[in-house]
Amino acid sequence: MQLLRKKCLFYQKKEFVRSLSVTVIIFSTPFIVYELYFLCNENGCKFSLMYILESFFQNEPLFDPFAFIVYFLWWILLISAWVFLPGYFKQGNILDNGARLTYKINGFRTLIFVLSICTIGFYLKGVDFLEFVWSHYLGLITSSLIFSIALSCYTYACSFLSNRCLSKAGNTGNYIYDFYMGRELNPRIGLFDIKEFVELRPGIILWVVLNLSFAAHQYIHLEGQITNSMVLVCLFQIWYCVDSLWNEELVLTTMDITTEGFGYMLCFGSITWVPFIYSFQARYLAFHPVYLSNFAVIGIILLQCLGFWIFRGANSQKDAFRKNPEASSVRHLTYITTEKGNKLITSGWWGRSRHINYFGDWLMAWAWCLPTGFENPITYFYVVYFAILLIHRERRDNHICSIKYGKDWDKYCHLVPYRIIPLMTVHNETWSRKLCKVLRHCAPNYGLYMNSDGFVSVDALLSHPAFRGLTVSQLKQIVAENNKSRFVLYTDPQTQELFIRAAQGHSIPLQDDLLLERIIFKDQFPKTTVHATTRQKWIQIYKSGGLSAMKRNHIHLTSYPECLGGTTVPQIRASADVLILVDVYNAFDHGIPFFWSTNKVLLTPGAPATPGWLPLQYLIGAITRTGEPLIFPPDSFASASFHVSTIP
Repeated sequence: MQLLRKKCLFYQKKEFVRSLSVTVIIFSTPFIVYELYFLCNENGCKFSLMYILESFFQNEPLFDPFAFIVYFLWWILLISAWVFLPGYFKQGNILDNGARLTYKINGFRTLIFVLSICTIGFYLKGVDFLEFVWSHYLGLITSSLIFSIALSCYTYACSFLSNRCLSKAGNTGNYIYDFYMGRELNPRIGLFDIKEFVELRPGIILWVVLNLSFAAHQYIHLEGQITNSMVLVCLFQIWYCVDSLWNEELVLTTMDITTEGFGYMLCFGSITWVPFIYSFQARYLAFHPVYLSNFAVIGIILLQCLGFWIFRGANSQKDAFRKNPEASSVRHLTYITTEKGNKLITSGWWGRSRHINYFGDWLMAWAWCLPTGFENPITYFYVVYFAILLIHRERRDNHICSIKYGKDWDKYCHLVPYRIIPLMTVHNETWSRKLCKVLRHCAPNYGLYMNSDGFVSVDALLSHPAFRGLTVSQLKQIVAENNKSRFVLYTDPQTQELFIRAAQGHSIPLQDDLLLERIIFKDQFPKTTVHATTRQKWIQIYKSGGLSAMKRNHIHLTSYPECLGGTTVPQIRASADVLILVDVYNAFDHGIPFFWSTNKVLLTPGAPATPGWLPLQYLIGAITRTGEPLIFPPDSFASASFHVSTIP
């Protein structure tokens, strides 16, 4: 009974802290938006409560009826654009209740529509067209705040209606917390998805309009000039907004859409916080122009490009993998499959850190703030805030995934140890490629002694400067987790010394290759044998008269059934889209030797008369990875009448 009381007391305290924390956030975030406005304006930027109060009483009232009407019409315009502008429909992820919602994608066209209106306004009234935004800025902040609170209350009330899919995070029974997090997962009015609409349109597009108005105000203030710092900030931020709307469908797989409820957090964040906080640098430059040197401009541009490359590259790679893991652009990626059937990428961008996209996003945040110079630290508020936000999101996502995937998440974290920032250490994938190069082709060039059977001492290997930083335990992990089983470890029973070698693929001659199993009987062959290549090289193979080992000791082959259907096979490169069928039975009858490697690659040194060469007469056709026959060139192989249906 006493234990039960302690548990009840614990949960009561937890609920109190949870309610108190979100209450503080709900009331403090609007205050921060107003504070930045009063703290930094045309009269200066000062960290003083008295200055804030003076600015507050000297400025226009918080509520501006005319600004409210304009902001209301802004929403009417955006909703009308969603309804009437053409677009296409895209299905989202399957929700917890089994439903799969459809979304209308026309955000980019909405942006073009709004910019067209701005262009007409500029043509008719000049740069004064957007001066309204500057002169009614405070009223627009208040109007957006009213809309965000009203919409949050509306969606919260609607979440108690029947047949609503609720968010796990926002359905705790704590009214304040649920209001903040959002009870309903995807509030809708017919096909109109409120969350997806709010996520990208009112705030993101208003952000663009605000930046244009700030640039116009500086142009007027400087009598026909715009500083290079203003150009950079507006260019980078509008680029970011355009990219977000151009890739609108990518947001459908994010946690904001698939997991988070739609409450005050997303509503206020998208409607008020994003446009009025994220545009602060451009607003600061409008009344405090900064002139940058050419070197500073180049450096900031390079930083922005680096951040965008990481951010967009990572997000696009993840989206492509989710759509089709066998697509040529992502087929090479390694991953682990959880017990729930989800695939967690462990290489490529997502092998460098668990949230590499956050790192790119943060680098861009620096590129947006640096053009403001170093005269006032308040302009770097966004960088600090954004770092805190990203760290919080990473911790939250890590907690959710650890509960969802259990031990599989622990394994994933072991394979991808870095959370956001990839530290400057060599990744296992990089070590693996380097080991392949040395153990297959150039151990003597590195001064490493290789036994006649291809083994190299691990102690000697790790002592070499090229492998500084690689440990024995990490080496064992690389060998164990390599999906192609490229390496073999061997411990000498007498000296207990550890040795390593590549399983196959050598160009270094091996006199005593004990790891290869020679084929003696035909039943040791697979039913159908193929050599994987690309379409371009396939034609080159035909023109050259057969398969070549190139600089290697053997020609590499594998079995066809494992490749059927375009599935990923460790022995086949992801870029290989053509499979050449090899008549190994005929070649075997003509005395051509074949061997199995330890990682199940079929090897042949070629015909005895022509070492390293398998003549065209043993190649009987070509097919794609999905089994479709290829007959170009028409007489490319000995059996032009080959059909895929003849394969066992």
